[in-house]
Amino acid sequence: MHNVKRVRLGILEMRMAETREELEHFRDKESLIVIASLERQKDFFGEVVPEPNYRSSLPGMLLSMNGLRSLNSTKGRSAYEKAVYILSEINRQTQAAATIATFNLRFIQ
Repeated sequence: MHNVKRVRLGILEMRMAETREELEHFRDKESLIVIASLERQKDFFGEVVPEPNYRSSLPGMLLSMNGLRSLNSTKGRSAYEKAVYILSEINRQTQAAATIATFNLRFIQ
């Protein structure tokens, strides 16, 4: 049984790159995530936030752990650059396929 902390109703809109060529479409986008296709599941990665119990060698953080925070541009790097870096590290470290997607979640209640 899973420990449910909170349930909220929302609308999620995602656009996902299905080929390597389509990754370029996300160059000027904000609110990006990286989706890693592991053996039995898909993991969604976004911004890293301070979390004392979270340890990972990957440069991104699971959305379930970071409060659903997607990747956005900062002074030093664009959201796209962050996403490409996470994607390349997922490929390198896990040999799993990964892609980039927009992630727009709006809560209704």
